[in-house]
Amino acid sequence: MKRRGKKKTAIIIFFVTFLTILGIFVMSVVKTEIYNHAKHQLHLEGTALFTEEDDKSIPVTVRSVPRGSTWTKAFDLYNEGITEHNFQAFTYDFSVSNNTKDEVSSFIFRLDFGGDAYLMSAWNGSLEIHQFRDGTEYVATVPDLREFHPENFNFDTVTFDGETLIHMQKGDYFI
Repeated sequence: MKRRGKKKTAIIIFFVTFLTILGIFVMSVVKTEIYNHAKHQLHLEGTALFTEEDDKSIPVTVRSVPRGSTWTKAFDLYNEGITEHNFQAFTYDFSVSNNTKDEVSSFIFRLDFGGDAYLMSAWNGSLEIHQFRDGTEYVATVPDLREFHPENFNFDTVTFDGETLIHMQKGDYFI
């Protein structure tokens, strides 16, 4: 009888342990799925964006560093006869760093404009441009801004010396 009681106790302990492990496994899978399908966002602005150092205390660091060289050009936006260089162009390198142990398989980067800017080129990816004019939002994806043809889009653009620039205003953004 003692042997049968020990067997019964061992079987009960086995099943309780098995069900506990199974419950932990199922809970882990569910929590992982919820985490993986959640939208994780990070909002940076101003000086938090323009840094050369990664802040390892936050999950994702976005750095925007201007390249050392800039150039100037004369843009006569309103046909005033301007011939002296009045615009200075900057090229920025954006780096996104994942400071977690999680694997990132896809992400988007959205840059909102707080004032007038002109887009001339973009490397390593397409841009989904959002412009707001007269209460209407114009949205289109430009596969390669270096080969931008303004006649294919409804964007507010200016062209000088054969170069077309997309005029971005406060509230406009690109992804």
